[in-house]
Amino acid sequence: MKQSEIPEIVQIQKSAFKRLYDIYHDKDNPYLKGFFEIMDWLETPGLTYRKIVADNTICGAIAYYNNAAGEYYLARIFVSPSYQRKGIGTEAVRKCELLFADAHKFTTDVPEDQQIIKAFFIKNGFTDTGERDTVNDSLVTGIYEKIVSSVSIT
Repeated sequence: MKQSEIPEIVQIQKSAFKRLYDIYHDKDNPYLKGFFEIMDWLETPGLTYRKIVADNTICGAIAYYNNAAGEYYLARIFVSPSYQRKGIGTEAVRKCELLFADAHKFTTDVPEDQQIIKAFFIKNGFTDTGERDTVNDSLVTGIYEKIVSSVSIT
């Protein structure tokens, strides 16, 4: 990702997360984040941050942390509202997961009351662990995980 692309990604991030910010007023919502957070993420060891491109247009981004050996946390994925519901997020998750040959588990957190977001992760192989995290008075997130079995072809 080029530094010159970051302002465009920030605008897409704001458009993708504004609806959730308006509901939860979460101080850590990506709607409130910007250029410097992305710059920090790009320089953070163990963090993979990639732009999502469709039809030669930047339309989102995806970020994973390497939490432990073979365990990754999907910290953020977003797609511009005009590109949502077209399979782009699913393809981005699939392609990004292929970057981690050692992966045996992926985790993420999802707002408990956001059925479409939960359905997206379930469609992508994640399951609800039953664990919950209360972020503030209006936001509770559920922890979802995806266990990857190792398969080899000899």
